[in-house]
Amino acid sequence: METNYILKQKNSLAIASVVVLVIFIILVAGAYFWVSKKSKGQAVFPAGLNYMGPQGQNLVPVPTVDLSQVGKSGSWIQATGQVYKFKFIYPAELQVTAFINDPTDKMAWVTGIVPPQQNIVVNVESLTGVDEKYIERIEDYVKNYWKKFSGLSGTKSVEPFKSQKGLEGYKVVYLDKSGNVANTNYFFAFPNDQTHLLHLINGMLPDNIFGQIVNGVEFLP
Repeated sequence: METNYILKQKNSLAIASVVVLVIFIILVAGAYFWVSKKSKGQAVFPAGLNYMGPQGQNLVPVPTVDLSQVGKSGSWIQATGQVYKFKFIYPAELQVTAFINDPTDKMAWVTGIVPPQQNIVVNVESLTGVDEKYIERIEDYVKNYWKKFSGLSGTKSVEPFKSQKGLEGYKVVYLDKSGNVANTNYFFAFPNDQTHLLHLINGMLPDNIFGQIVNGVEFLP
């Protein structure tokens, strides 16, 4: 009798241990699934960038940026291209996001005002991917760039531009369908690579802040 009682106790303990282990495994698996789902398509990498998946999944909601306060702290952060060798700095009041495995090194502002996909700040243009005739005619390329977008109607101005870092390129202003200024663009050819242009676009930042960003761009060795 006593032996049977002891055996029953041991069996009960064994069963209870198995149940506890199963519950623990389920809880761990559930937590992992929740975290994975919450962070799917997002990962934090060096250089202060938050990365989105190739389809541009929405980021975790962020507070709306007060554009009038951008740059007021005097603190600036560096962002570096992951495919091409360039860097630029931007005010700490802003957040920059990039797209995982994007071959054009596209980056966008995260402001809480418009989706990042509609607020691209920098990307790399391939001249060979459009028409090889533009390789030695960069000015013609930037003049006609607006034709790639249904929301643009033409080019208002094209000016040669030299940044404070000594980069030479073009400052171009495009018009929307109503004939109003759509945005200001800067194009710089990569050193020893005339088939690619670094393209910076200002859609909503104050001109003085965007000017500092443009003048802070550098190509890396």
